[in-house]
Amino acid sequence: MIDRFSHFRGDDKVKKNKKKIILLLILLIIILFLVAYAIIFVYPYSKYNVGSTHTLERFYQAFTEKDYGEISELMENGNPQPIITTRQLYGDIEDFKILYCYNHGQNRKKVRIQIRASRNDTQYKNYDTVLMIKKEGNWVVRSYHSNVEYVLP
Repeated sequence: MIDRFSHFRGDDKVKKNKKKIILLLILLIIILFLVAYAIIFVYPYSKYNVGSTHTLERFYQAFTEKDYGEISELMENGNPQPIITTRQLYGDIEDFKILYCYNHGQNRKKVRIQIRASRNDTQYKNYDTVLMIKKEGNWVVRSYHSNVEYVLP
């Protein structure tokens, strides 16, 4: 007997391939969405983060130069004392880089900064976390945390 339907036996493979293609397309769309979100909202130099990034650049420039008057103007409470203590532990700051800037609620941001510094002829890479708020139309530093560790000789 002749099997007239033998050429349709590949239908299961076609259906499985279609399902795989659809799943891959859905995965690709999700990945593209996440990349677009990161570029638009997390990238420190996107238009949504320009104000806070500008404040942080001023803050870290003053931090590098030990300009505590400027730092106090950029802090919510105006008290740079915790920053002064941490700054002394850093040594010579070579450069800083704003890694990311997350929205942390309405008019609040959490920012991660990488700092390269050297002390005692050794280079270090440390990370700061800064919480910022928008107060009276301007971004200010609410809190500052660093992972810098220093062991006294």
